[in-house]
Amino acid sequence: MTATLRIEGLTHRFGGLTVLDGVDLTVAAGETLAIVGPSGCGKSTLLRVVAGVVEPDAGTITIAGEPITGRTGHAAYMPQTDALLPWRRALGNATLGAEIAGMRPSDARARAQDLFTRFGLSGFERSWPGELSGGMRQRVAFLRTVLAGQPVLLLDEPFVALDAITRADLHTWLGALLSQEPRTTLLVTHDVDDALRLADRITVLSPRPGRPVLTVAVPRDRPRTALRLLDADMAAVKRRVLAALAGDVADDGPMDAGRENDRPGD
Repeated sequence: MTATLRIEGLTHRFGGLTVLDGVDLTVAAGETLAIVGPSGCGKSTLLRVVAGVVEPDAGTITIAGEPITGRTGHAAYMPQTDALLPWRRALGNATLGAEIAGMRPSDARARAQDLFTRFGLSGFERSWPGELSGGMRQRVAFLRTVLAGQPVLLLDEPFVALDAITRADLHTWLGALLSQEPRTTLLVTHDVDDALRLADRITVLSPRPGRPVLTVAVPRDRPRTALRLLDADMAAVKRRVLAALAGDVADDGPMDAGRENDRPGD
């Protein structure tokens, strides 16, 4: 359930304002690529364009070699808010994406029921969204995204509204999920530590109009705990990312040095 995502020459404008300018990105099958950048650089717009919700002014997007530019239904998109429907219980919200994708409701419910324990939601299947904590609502939203059955996940600031303890818990949980059920994942975050914990590579976008200015590989060792982030290799990656965010990009070789020969095919 993975496929290579390619974005080539992507440009998007709002009226006369260019938000994304000639973005080229490749996310290898099963890889997690984190996108970071200053506010207003087009990170969320990039996900909406890949999801097909917004049509770009120029450029192409392919998944496993198939052109999907301007088309919905080829990637599972999780926006910044959990967007749970208040009139559907937790299980019904979790199955919504799968049902929209064409899965029979009974099959979707059976699949979701199997995953509720793994997602830390056992016993809350019949709870209304208003009865769930913020972290549990996010888990239901993640489950809905995974159950949509798409090879590409688009996650927009999935931890932004959570407290530090819940964030740490969900970092561990999502990292385990992506190891157990790999997906090609494009993760937008404003938090460099989120990116370091979850991503295989991190791309920094420039201030508007957004374009990649640095892509750097993250050491593969797991789990990436708070102490792991203090290791010399991880600290070096963090310094490069923070320097790029500050506008200081060193010319020290190809952006993806050391990872290019590592990528699986479509």
